[in-house]
Amino acid sequence: MKTIGRTRYVHVREIDPLHPDMPLGWSREVEHSFNVVKYGPNTTSWLRYRGWWTRHEPVLVEYTTFNHTTGRWTHRTYKHGPVLHHKWMILDDPMYSEESKVRSEAIFAAKDGGRLDSRRMGQYAYWHEWLHNQSWSPWHRVSDEFRGYYSE
Repeated sequence: MKTIGRTRYVHVREIDPLHPDMPLGWSREVEHSFNVVKYGPNTTSWLRYRGWWTRHEPVLVEYTTFNHTTGRWTHRTYKHGPVLHHKWMILDDPMYSEESKVRSEAIFAAKDGGRLDSRRMGQYAYWHEWLHNQSWSPWHRVSDEFRGYYSE
């Protein structure tokens, strides 16, 4: 679980469908459509990232949010959405997350020499240009154990 302020990010494998924050309609089909559930103070959002199992830093392609105060649902899709950094903090699985953690540490060790603008590193175009300039790849080998567990 990753916490930023009062917002928690949890991988869907770790979700209890009977949790009181889960609106009616949660199902295993929904779980297989999204990678991460984001719990805000008054909202629950389901986030789907392209490249969750194949990229170190996956890219948000869509989200659906339920506002617990108003009872309203919102949905948004992206062609090139925000980049997720520190994926290892969300997926609490040492076998899978260790490589992502090491990469995060390497990026932040290289950021000064590589002139990484931390205010823009979540932007798709900027991030991929920076990776290219460092001769780094956004891809890594996917463990056979996780291949196909969730659709991309």
